[in-house]
Amino acid sequence: MIIGNINEQVFNKSANEKINNAILIIRKTDFGKALPGKNTTENDEVFFNYISAYASALQENEVEFEAHKEYADIHVMLRGEEFIYLSKTDKLVKKTEYDIAGDYALFAGTASEKVKLKAGDYLVCMPEDAHAPLINCGFDGEIQKAVFKVRL
Repeated sequence: MIIGNINEQVFNKSANEKINNAILIIRKTDFGKALPGKNTTENDEVFFNYISAYASALQENEVEFEAHKEYADIHVMLRGEEFIYLSKTDKLVKKTEYDIAGDYALFAGTASEKVKLKAGDYLVCMPEDAHAPLINCGFDGEIQKAVFKVRL
């Protein structure tokens, strides 16, 4: 997990080159032209899903975590605020087998960390970081975000 802000000029030295290249793409992206759903970028190994939604009012024991194997997720908050709950996959109970086509498995359990994202913030979730996004943190309004998928 890596937390940052798209306006920071310094890269996180613990991130790999593909993640840092994706951050550069994020900084150059004109989100005003993004369409709901999947959007491509100049790099074949990076795309993003544009999401406009309201945060969930789920209780912590109702949260469903997802984790990936082929891609890292970079959650970029464009407007609004949300919590993303996190836990390592080995600390959770697997609910579904890994779906190769969708690159995900679902898990149940308790968050070991809760990260609050505000406009401009990003969170990198590596394959071992199971995450549950769009958790309500008290923001009353529509959230706009982009989830960049980076092939590792």
